[in-house]
Amino acid sequence: GLTVKATVTFQRWEGDTARFNGEAEFDACDALDSMDDEEIAQVERNEPYALDAVYKTAVRLGQIHDYDGPFEVDLDEDNLSDYLEARRNG
Repeated sequence: GLTVKATVTFQRWEGDTARFNGEAEFDACDALDSMDDEEIAQVERNEPYALDAVYKTAVRLGQIHDYDGPFEVDLDEDNLSDYLEARRNG
């Protein structure tokens, strides 16, 4: 099966600067599977907040813990390409 490795970097505010506060990894496949085609297109275009939606969906699915501070999400580009190709090919 496919895996889309996602890394979420948790941050905390120090004044106006977001500082590293740990990170975690999760498989984003289930979150991506639950998104509609427009949401997937936003992820593919790397639009602002599109990757945040992947993380928040994974939280709702119980795959990773929620976090109330700032965070950044990164998806493995090769994994994502493989996932998108498989999704397009049904």
